[in-house]
Amino acid sequence: MLAIVLLIIIVTAIVIYYQFYWIKIEQHYECINYENYSLIKESPFSEECSSYQILRKENEIWFKRDGYSLFYISLKSMDSRNVELIGLDGYGIRNMEFKKYICRLVQKIKIKHNNQ
Repeated sequence: MLAIVLLIIIVTAIVIYYQFYWIKIEQHYECINYENYSLIKESPFSEECSSYQILRKENEIWFKRDGYSLFYISLKSMDSRNVELIGLDGYGIRNMEFKKYICRLVQKIKIKHNNQ
């Protein structure tokens, strides 16, 4: 009986942990949107706030370090304002790290704009 109670407690703890984990991950996906894409592309503070070199192309923003392209944000269509992050380093393994970076970069740019 005690083993069943402990098993239920452990399973409940694991479920709660993963629910909070997925909520945290979803927050990073929300940073990859058209408004933030436009902010990074048009802001004069993007380069200053970024630890990567930023290259702006027609419908893409490329992030490079030491001459290597690590990832880019692509505007898929103007109608739907569909924006996607494509990681080029680690076959997509580091995409979550890049999404976190974009969230922090957007926060830094917004702070710079508010201080001006």
